[in-house]
Amino acid sequence: MAVFLNSMQAVRSLEQQPHGHASALAALREATRAGHDALESLLRLDGAFGLDHYAGVLWGFAAFLPPWEQQLRAALPAPLRAWFDARRRAPLVQQDLRALGLEAAGAAKVAPLVPLPTAAAAFGSLYVMEGSALGGQLISRGLAERHGIVPTNGGAYFFGAGPGTGALWREFRGLLERNVTTPEACEQACTAAVQTFDALAATFRLHLPSPLPHEPSAA
Repeated sequence: MAVFLNSMQAVRSLEQQPHGHASALAALREATRAGHDALESLLRLDGAFGLDHYAGVLWGFAAFLPPWEQQLRAALPAPLRAWFDARRRAPLVQQDLRALGLEAAGAAKVAPLVPLPTAAAAFGSLYVMEGSALGGQLISRGLAERHGIVPTNGGAYFFGAGPGTGALWREFRGLLERNVTTPEACEQACTAAVQTFDALAATFRLHLPSPLPHEPSAA
């Protein structure tokens, strides 16, 4: 019910404006605000954390990303699949696990799947992961400053495209503008985005080793 209500509240911004990317982006931000905040509280990557916690984060991504990327690719329009292949980030997680000597364990627990029945839903789910790449730039700097972890020794996932991350985000926003252009499509995108945050949170709860702080409700 919370997913439905969040999506319906967010889609009002698209219904009240001419078709366009800015209103779809605003609707996605509104629909996912609570899920975004809850996930940040769960991961706790903006302050001090131990390497065991960081390992749990990587294992969570290692469990979530491969099936999600497969689903996402299938749901996208065929002409965009090569574009998505060039942006896949699961290999970066595996690179980090190998660099830290962690690849042999930790990601065996199954991540929940996100329903992606339409291309609009795929764009909503992709919004979550493309947005996380922006936040990853801050996390990457913190990893280097606090732990000496850089892209070559376990920090490749959060570094991502580095200085090119902003350009990739702008490219994604352009695709969002051209592919989520109706209230119905926006509702599908918002629902999938909320479900993606929920699935990520459920996955990390399976893999993080330390006691978790109180999480804000996403309802």
